[in-house]
Amino acid sequence: MCKEKSEKEYEKEDVEKDIEALKGVLNVLVDFLRNLKGPLADIINTVLSTMRGEELGEDVGAFYRKLVESGVPEKTASELARRYLEERLAISKIVRIALSEIMRGRKVRPEEIKELIKVSKELESEENERK
Repeated sequence: MCKEKSEKEYEKEDVEKDIEALKGVLNVLVDFLRNLKGPLADIINTVLSTMRGEELGEDVGAFYRKLVESGVPEKTASELARRYLEERLAISKIVRIALSEIMRGRKVRPEEIKELIKVSKELESEENERK
């Protein structure tokens, strides 16, 4: 005599299949997060290094020296170094804001980053006009 499966047995099989599928998805997710850890750490370290005064000062100083060594007049080199510093600070601020939003679990759309850049440049222009 052939025994037919009961509804509960079918449900149990379905649940077991769902569990296996979920395990597969979770394994892929874990691998993805492991692979993301390195690049994310690099981005964070880059942002933090741009905010460290000592390193930033060294970078700007090296930039200025290279310009002068290349024959750029000191006044021009000074202006270019100042702009370089302002750009680095603006970029680090934008990245900090974006990372902060990401860490809060909020998606940051490219349009929002463009808007941050625009606002940052406007603030910089206003600051330069005051000088």
